[in-house]
Amino acid sequence: ENIDTPTVSDTAITSASMRSSTPAYSPFLLPLAILLAGVLISATLLYTRGTAGPTKPKLKIEKNDIVLGNPRAKAIVYEYTDFQCPFCRKFFVETWPQLKQEYIDTGKVRFVIRQYPLEFHPMAAPAAQASECAQEQGKFLEFHDAVFNGQVQKDSQKFSKTIMFTQNDLTQWETTAGLDLTALNTCLVSKKFEAKVKSDQDTGAGLGVRGTPSFFIGETFIEGAYPFATYQDAIEKLLAK
Repeated sequence: ENIDTPTVSDTAITSASMRSSTPAYSPFLLPLAILLAGVLISATLLYTRGTAGPTKPKLKIEKNDIVLGNPRAKAIVYEYTDFQCPFCRKFFVETWPQLKQEYIDTGKVRFVIRQYPLEFHPMAAPAAQASECAQEQGKFLEFHDAVFNGQVQKDSQKFSKTIMFTQNDLTQWETTAGLDLTALNTCLVSKKFEAKVKSDQDTGAGLGVRGTPSFFIGETFIEGAYPFATYQDAIEKLLAK
C-alpha cells in the first residue's frame, strides 16, 4: 500500500446485508423486468443526450492556495495531503527532498499544497488549520517540515502505521517551526481557516481524490507515495509541452 484511504469494511458489511435480505423473485417475472429495464435505460439516454452531466472542478490556482516555488512557472503540481498520514510521511522522507531540490528550488515548477485531512486521523484537521495559520506567518514550510520530522522521530515501524501524536506534540513542533504562538493561538481559536480546509477537501473529492497523498501533474493523477522517478516522469512530460 502507498495511499491512506477510508475503510471500506462498513460498505462491504452493508452490501452483504442487503444481499442476504433481498427477496427471491419468480423466474416468470425476469423477462418482464429485463424489458422494463431496457425501456427505462433508453428513456434515460434520450433525456440526457441533450444535457450536460455533472462536471468536475477545474484545477486552477486559487488566491488562498499555498503555493511553493516560482510564481511564473508554467508547470504546476497539486498535492492533496494529510499531516497525520503515514504515506504522506513516507513521501516527505523518500521523495520530497529531491523533488523540491530539482523542480521547486530551481524555479521549474509551482507546487500547490492542499489540505485533505482524513476523518480517522484525529490530529490531521487541527494540523491542517495550524499549517494555514503558519502560512499566514510566512512559515508554512517550517511547520510542514517540523510536523513530519517530529513524526519520523516517533516512527520505529517505518511508515507502517499512523503516529497518534497529541496537541502537546503539535505545540512543540509549532515552536520548532519558529511560529509566533500567540498569533497562532488567535488564528486557531477564531477558526479562521476552517472553511478553507473544508473547501480544499470538497474540491479534492470532486476531482476524484479518495486518499492521501494524491497528486495532479498535468493530465497525470498519482495516488500514493512512490519513488522520485514516478513524479519525475510526469513532471518532465508536463515541462516538455
